[in-house]
Amino acid sequence: RVRAGPAAGRIGVGTFLPLASYAQIIVTMLGLAIGIDYALLLVNRFREELRQGHATNDALSRTMRTAGVSVLFSGSTVLIALAALLVPPLTFVRSLGASAMVILATGMLVAVTAVPALLVLLGPRVNAGRISQRAPGTRSAPVWRAWGQRVVRTPARFAAVGFSVLVLLTLPVTQMDLRFSGVRGLTSVNDTTRAVELLGASNMAGLLEPYDVMIDLGEVGFFDPSSIRDVSTFVRDVLAFGDVLAVVAPTNVGALPNLLVQQYYATADLARSSPLADLVDTTVSRDGRTALVRVYPTAASWQGAPPLDATLRRLAEERGLTAIVGGTQVAEREWRGAL
Repeated sequence: RVRAGPAAGRIGVGTFLPLASYAQIIVTMLGLAIGIDYALLLVNRFREELRQGHATNDALSRTMRTAGVSVLFSGSTVLIALAALLVPPLTFVRSLGASAMVILATGMLVAVTAVPALLVLLGPRVNAGRISQRAPGTRSAPVWRAWGQRVVRTPARFAAVGFSVLVLLTLPVTQMDLRFSGVRGLTSVNDTTRAVELLGASNMAGLLEPYDVMIDLGEVGFFDPSSIRDVSTFVRDVLAFGDVLAVVAPTNVGALPNLLVQQYYATADLARSSPLADLVDTTVSRDGRTALVRVYPTAASWQGAPPLDATLRRLAEERGLTAIVGGTQVAEREWRGAL
């Protein structure tokens, strides 16, 4: 679910973009991680400079020229990477990317302003209460020290290897599937997956992905004889289409004679007090202006079934009906920006 909270709706990213409800959790973890990481990097380098005999101001200056630049370079690199989350046409992904970029930029700003100011105030007292007795700069494991020295000797070779690894990691993007995972994202040991498998084996998987055709009948309304006739004809056209399993509509009442149905639908009050009252309440709006035709395809999209929304729109246009087609499959394609 995507929503904007009261505060987020007034300031910051929430002013321009709806925020995912779980963005706050992810951003909080990211902000805590980068805040600690950048602060530790600066503090450790500052202590090394003090250990080499530099005065507080000089030590801080050297720290910012080295570790400070590293913080800015590292943060900028991550910002560029997070900008990729703004590309997919998915609102919740974009909200996560924008929120993460804001908190990262804030962390960088704090690291190069507040942290140096605190280091100047502390000065040599930054070493008070040390847990380890080993001097700063001497705690690296031998294997990492050797690895760093090897990288420094042949930087071009290691850069090429790292770039090649990144290219290999991005290759799966060419087969990225942005569809809603549904039961595909679940294991086969739960009841939901087993039920879907049984429906598929029974050729009834289309019941899980119906199309909703909302027909606007204008001021005339559904209970006008001409409207009932138009909707009934449209339903017959849909049922005659080969990829349709079933249809739920106010005019699709099984074996009841049309004459009897027309008598029940003579007025809205009569219809809502007739044996068809439940059907009317679920397929006709309270003002009688809109009628719902729910179409169940013979197969689901994950079984390779072709989409029917274009066909349903065409059939409605042929009958002169104003209709909007929605449903599970349409929503899925709109969700991934395919429409």
